[in-house]
Amino acid sequence: VFENNIVMNVGSVFLDARWSATGVKPASMGLLFDYNLYYNYGKLYDDFTDADCYGGCPDTGYTDGGHNLVGIDPRLVGAGMRPSPYYRLQAASPAIDAADPATAPGNDFAGTVVPLGPRADIGAFEFVTGADSLPPAAPTNLTVQ
Repeated sequence: VFENNIVMNVGSVFLDARWSATGVKPASMGLLFDYNLYYNYGKLYDDFTDADCYGGCPDTGYTDGGHNLVGIDPRLVGAGMRPSPYYRLQAASPAIDAADPATAPGNDFAGTVVPLGPRADIGAFEFVTGADSLPPAAPTNLTVQ
C-alpha cells in the first residue's frame, strides 16, 4: 500500500524497472495506490512502455484505490531546512483532512499529533494553524555597538 503521500515534480511516480531489465512482464506486485496527491508528474506508473496506467494496471498488480487527488496543486509553503528543504501545507491545501480515514492516530514528521482535524492530512506534516506562512526575513541595516 502506498498512501497518504504528496508526490510532485517527478517524471514517474512509480517506476517499474523490472520490466525493462528483463524484457518480460513481471508478475503482479499487488500495489495499491490510494489517498495520495499527485501534482506536476509525467506518468503515475511507468513500466517503460508508452502506457500510463492511471486508473489501475491489472496486468502489473497496480491498483488505484479511487481516492487519489490527481493534478491538484497541494498548496505547499517552504518552511525551513532540516536537514534539507521541507514544506508544510497552506491553509487552503486540498490535502488537509484528506488522508485515509483508517490512518491510525500518531505523530507526523515534526512530532505533531495526528490528526488535528476530523482526519489526518496527506503528506509528512499535519496542518497546524499559523504554521502556513514563511518565516520572517532576516533583519537588515543592523549595526553592532
